[in-house]
Amino acid sequence: MKLLSRQNFTIIELMIVLIIIALLFILFFWLVPPLARVDMGIRSTKGRLFFAREKIKEFKNSHKRYPSSLKELERYILQDPGIAGQGYGDNFFVEGYSDPKGNTREVNILDGKGGWYYNKETGEIRVNLTKPVKYYIKFYFGKHRNEIPSEW
Repeated sequence: MKLLSRQNFTIIELMIVLIIIALLFILFFWLVPPLARVDMGIRSTKGRLFFAREKIKEFKNSHKRYPSSLKELERYILQDPGIAGQGYGDNFFVEGYSDPKGNTREVNILDGKGGWYYNKETGEIRVNLTKPVKYYIKFYFGKHRNEIPSEW
């Protein structure tokens, strides 16, 4: 019995290959950009924390006390000519991991429910998220996945 050699693809094989390519295309252009925005958001949050900590020191040096709240610190920050008009609006302190719309809540105890922890006695500021980033953003597998935001 003679074996038949196949030299061409069947239409089914071509359809399967096209479906796989389409799925990869969707995965790359639909899922990757939001996850890249997570990295940008984390870098932005870390930058805001660094900047806020510097401004708290500056406020303490000029007023001989720490700001009484983040709102007072925010007003102080937004008076800076280098910051005014940068598109922060009235909310310099927005945390977007516990609430996609942005959480501006200020707390004086780290409870992990989102927003910002601020101690007006010591000037300490932190993100009020006490679990790793992967807990808040399920399909994020970036380098910050196991970091705990309150430790930034």
